[in-house]
Amino acid sequence: MAPSRKNEIYDLTVPDHLIGERLDLALIHLIDDLSRTRAQHMIKKGCTLLNDQLCTICKTPVQAGDRIHIDVPPVETVSKAEPENIPLDVLYEDSDVLVINKPAGMVVHPAAGNWSGTVVNALLDREPELMEEDQMDPLRPGIVHRLDKDTSGVLLIAKTSRALRKLSQAFADRKVSKTYLTIVHGWPLPEASVIKTYIGRHPTDRKKMAVCKDDRHG
Repeated sequence: MAPSRKNEIYDLTVPDHLIGERLDLALIHLIDDLSRTRAQHMIKKGCTLLNDQLCTICKTPVQAGDRIHIDVPPVETVSKAEPENIPLDVLYEDSDVLVINKPAGMVVHPAAGNWSGTVVNALLDREPELMEEDQMDPLRPGIVHRLDKDTSGVLLIAKTSRALRKLSQAFADRKVSKTYLTIVHGWPLPEASVIKTYIGRHPTDRKKMAVCKDDRHG
């Protein structure tokens, strides 16, 4: 691992528009590129002072003028993924591709907060020759698309550099269609409908996704 050399220290004052907001949510509004998961981790770890008092409860409401001091330790990073003996549910395989059923709760590739236990870690244990392929990302070998951590479903993986290029281009050109199923509580009306729109980054809050007018956003 190669962490940065020093902590980042923030002394913040809560503005009027965040009155009554939870402490963890206030922090992600006040600190650029701070995720809610990391904010909650810092609070629970005892890195946050609210009006000079230690605060370890994420849902603590804040008021205008409150002072927040947070000492953020460096994010751990790794240069490449390591193989781990984790079973994969294989739906299809040939010399070019591997198709698996990703379970809910499993992250696709290593990233901040999830450096192990991912699909890629399991993949490298099953297919160690992936790291010998040219053009493979050391943290995302064979990965051409992703599913969210809590989403289960079919994940397509390239086993060769050629397959990686072809599949990545197919996704970029929108030649791949996806179907998602969800569980709905209650009885929605109408019973059948089609929603067709674009989803991309929120125009003013880059940490959120939103419905966009066209496919140029995101």
